[in-house]
Amino acid sequence: MHPDASHHISTVLRSNYTQFRHLREFPVKGAVNQINLILEPVAAGNGFTVLPESMVKAFHRQQDICILNLTTAIYETIYLAHKRHRPVASRYQFILNALFPNQL
Repeated sequence: MHPDASHHISTVLRSNYTQFRHLREFPVKGAVNQINLILEPVAAGNGFTVLPESMVKAFHRQQDICILNLTTAIYETIYLAHKRHRPVASRYQFILNALFPNQL
């Protein structure tokens, strides 16, 4: 059970599956906290998860999972945070340019 699971699942359910309102409507049988292992129990038929599309597409057992297309897509804002009185270290410039092209 990821600390943000309730938020993410509630957001998806509220926007796409109005018959469900909250994570507590589903029994929780276990927890995995390593992003590369989250889909293993799902592939074994033990429930569902809400993940970014890029993580689902990278899963090595595509034939064992089913991806539901959402009626309403869900997006979250990415924030850039750094120390107030210090410039961002130059070693991060490649990543920042990839995430925020033409914005920095």
